[in-house]
Amino acid sequence: MRKLAALFLIFSLSAAASAATRSIKVAPDVDVPISVYGASRQRLILWLPSEHGVVGPEHALAAQLAKRGYEVWIADLFAARFLPVTPSSLNEIPATDVAQLIQAAAHKHAKLYLVSSGQGASRALEGLQ
Repeated sequence: MRKLAALFLIFSLSAAASAATRSIKVAPDVDVPISVYGASRQRLILWLPSEHGVVGPEHALAAQLAKRGYEVWIADLFAARFLPVTPSSLNEIPATDVAQLIQAAAHKHAKLYLVSSGQGASRALEGLQ
């Protein structure tokens, strides 16, 4: 079991290491750090965190999706506003932050897919609205 856990950890770390980083300004004093996997002007997945933040397996999945021709942006909305990763912190992130990310993503890509889970999905929908 330990070997399996160690292999998963190595895989997760190597996948996370292959991401490029950038930031997108969503407010005058707020830049959202983005982990970028792959490069495609056609298909982009904008991945927003749940109330649990972005976890290692999500980075591993993003790396796999990049190998299939998608560009994947994983946005760390909590870090952008210096918030702890807790369910209540998600309520402190304005929907306008998400809206700005969606606009930036849609501006450069033909097809945009919005991904989130848990309470993050409601914040994604509010930003989309």
